[in-house]
Amino acid sequence: MLEFKYFPDFAKEAVFDPRGCAFCGRVPALAGAWLDFDEYYDDPPAACIDDLIADKARVDIPRRLQERLAQAVHASHPDWDGEQVAAYVASRTDELAHTPPVPWVQENEWPIWVDDYAVYVGQLIRDKLVER
Repeated sequence: MLEFKYFPDFAKEAVFDPRGCAFCGRVPALAGAWLDFDEYYDDPPAACIDDLIADKARVDIPRRLQERLAQAVHASHPDWDGEQVAAYVASRTDELAHTPPVPWVQENEWPIWVDDYAVYVGQLIRDKLVER
């Protein structure tokens, strides 16, 4: 089973589209609403996990989020020059762009934790709070 750094349990919580992948027809496929397609699509096509990994589709990561990550990386690594920060941010952003989207993370505004994007470990619900 595939595991993604930022969304390790994607199979339980990602939103899948019953129509299948727009590139290869495979089912299940990720719903296209969170993928980076032309903004004029009323109903963006779905993409399977393999095609997400192969870069036929990717999750749209807002520029402002990448800039916030760069600021966090600079704060955590003040000795790094601009090229090191940019390469680090590009690497993490590329990995996140090839991670199935979490549907309720509005506009893919992924939280930042220290100097990286946060790992999604599940929805916080009352039962989980009561357990603790």
